[in-house]
Amino acid sequence: MELKEKFLQTFKTLEERRQQWETTYKEVYEYCMPQRQLFDEPNKGAKNNNAQLVVDSTAVNGTQKFVSNIQNVLVPPMKKWARLKPGLFLQEEGDSDLSKKLETIEDTLFKCLHASYYDQAVAESLYDLAAGTGALLIRPGTLKQPLFVESVPISQLYIATGADGAVDTVFRKLRMQYRNLITTWPDAKIPAEMKEQYADKPMQECEVIEGMFPEEITIQYRVEGKLRTEKAMGFKYCIVTTKGHHLLVEREEEFLPWVVFRWSVISGEWYGRGPLLYALPDIKTLNKSIQSDLTAAAMTCQPPLLVGDDGIMSLENMKLEPSIALPVHWDMGGPKIKYLDPPPYSNQNRIIVEELRKNINEMLFTDPLGPIDAPVKTATEQTIRQQEYANRSGSSFGRLFRELVAKSIDVSLKTLEKVMYPDGTPLVDLSGLRVNGLELDVQSLSPLATLQEEEEILNLMRYARHMMEIKGPEMLDTVLNTAGYARKIAQHLNLPEGVVPTEEQSEQIQQNMLGLAQQQLASPEAMGQQ
Repeated sequence: MELKEKFLQTFKTLEERRQQWETTYKEVYEYCMPQRQLFDEPNKGAKNNNAQLVVDSTAVNGTQKFVSNIQNVLVPPMKKWARLKPGLFLQEEGDSDLSKKLETIEDTLFKCLHASYYDQAVAESLYDLAAGTGALLIRPGTLKQPLFVESVPISQLYIATGADGAVDTVFRKLRMQYRNLITTWPDAKIPAEMKEQYADKPMQECEVIEGMFPEEITIQYRVEGKLRTEKAMGFKYCIVTTKGHHLLVEREEEFLPWVVFRWSVISGEWYGRGPLLYALPDIKTLNKSIQSDLTAAAMTCQPPLLVGDDGIMSLENMKLEPSIALPVHWDMGGPKIKYLDPPPYSNQNRIIVEELRKNINEMLFTDPLGPIDAPVKTATEQTIRQQEYANRSGSSFGRLFRELVAKSIDVSLKTLEKVMYPDGTPLVDLSGLRVNGLELDVQSLSPLATLQEEEEILNLMRYARHMMEIKGPEMLDTVLNTAGYARKIAQHLNLPEGVVPTEEQSEQIQQNMLGLAQQQLASPEAMGQQ
């Protein structure tokens, strides 16, 4: 099978699989993010009516708070939210120079991420995560903007997972101006037919399919100055037009530049299920309840009019709406125009509405520390609430750490190796090391990770306090290695290297202090006092 045929067949399979999710995702966007509903292409000049279904803003506001909370606890803007450290294999070697090199790479990495609008792109993708699946595309840039980070909406995304459950096939269908094709893909081979078609209208849009899928590729590397070539599993990268099926780009890539992350996944499914999907029944019920409330309020303020009519009332043409005139057979005295008495207002619907809003906010983690107008809580109460928040969201955050945090670091480092200084040296040189947990590992520095470390710190402090009560301050050193205790606390607090003395430095400090004490005892003043 030719490459183009295999590419189109793969896309057809992904498209059929995603059609099962379109109705579900579309409904989530209509009720919770109406302005971001991109599954339906609007006609030119047509009014955007996506927000017509929404009569209550609880889900809309809750989604915005969800995005802000997730970003602040996982990848806080303009901060260093992860740390590189030696993996299992390199920890055994104990190379101290490697830690210094990794710290330098860290600084370069986060400077590049912040200069490449990563914070803005991940915030946009977190809206899609609220529905179930978010995606980032990270491409090499320039020295001024080392990384091009793009948030890809779920309406353009087509994915598949491999045997290990990780996403290994990513396609997207997008429309872009013809003049941007060469700018985005300099190696694109534009056929003469397309050049002729868009010669006089370069700003006209054309639709293309961009995709990557696993395939055996040829890689080259040097060993002791000799160039070697071998086959290895990598990815085929292609771009095909939807009209005419012209193959514009064909490449072989060693890694997948996509970061696709999901909130929760059921076994066998490719796409994720977000908190909005679980909250959708309550959101639709709340929306309907508010509609009923508004109709009841309008009927109370402007009740229908009863108008006397000598004819026969037509039930087929009668509508019960505010301010409408209902013709009735009048056999009463007095004026022949009268307001219809509205039914008594029940507070039960308001109770249901408040309960639904509470459930929706809990599912979206909008107030992890409780309402703002609640009484001021002590530090202990806040810590307990934070730990409860971490326990409730622990499973989802574990997946997000692997698919978003660690994957972003891995893809960004591999991409920065392709960005060159003018002298030809890469912006980041990993010397063949990869972020896989065995060679290099990622440690989260986010507020949520720090919160999870607090329990370990409390246990250490509790032990020191009990030993001090039992042995006394003078004998504490017999049951507590204070230097190792300090290093363990620093490790749980994610303090940078060099803040706490190493084991060798601690021994040298103790020897210096012992020598200084001996000198003071041997001084003439001390001898005279004796």
